[in-house]
Amino acid sequence: MKIIQIDGDDWQAGRGYRKRRLLSADELRQPGALLQVVVVPPGSHIPPHSHATSVEVYVVRRGVCELIVNGARHEMRPGDVLLMEPGDVHELTNRGSEPFELLVFKTNAGDNDTAWDDPDVALLVATNAAYAAIMADPQAKRELEAERALWDNTLLDGLEDEPIE
Repeated sequence: MKIIQIDGDDWQAGRGYRKRRLLSADELRQPGALLQVVVVPPGSHIPPHSHATSVEVYVVRRGVCELIVNGARHEMRPGDVLLMEPGDVHELTNRGSEPFELLVFKTNAGDNDTAWDDPDVALLVATNAAYAAIMADPQAKRELEAERALWDNTLLDGLEDEPIE
């Protein structure tokens, strides 16, 4: 048996929310599965997105939130349980005065499973994923740092010392 505390200090920031992984695929002994708690602060919005392969089960713990799935609006309240299928485009908005909290159980989750409908967000997510991949490869990381140092030196060489008035 394992007792998991929902509150902790290892929260991760997301776009319009924060999350904390409670159980990993290893702990669940099921590849692609996880359990996390997600909190959407008052006035926050999680933009439209979908998952290519993940199935998500939402269990609402507290607060009220507007959920839009494939264009249909729903109001989520404590005790509601929802099933999100792969490809369902969904977004959440907390219009209330208290944090909205839900447990999310995912199955069949994988890397790069989330597709953001907002092109700016999609570009940011792809850029962050590419940067993370580079930084995880020691050789690629050294090459990037060398390139950055060269670029910084080039910029500094072009500046003249002028007095500041």
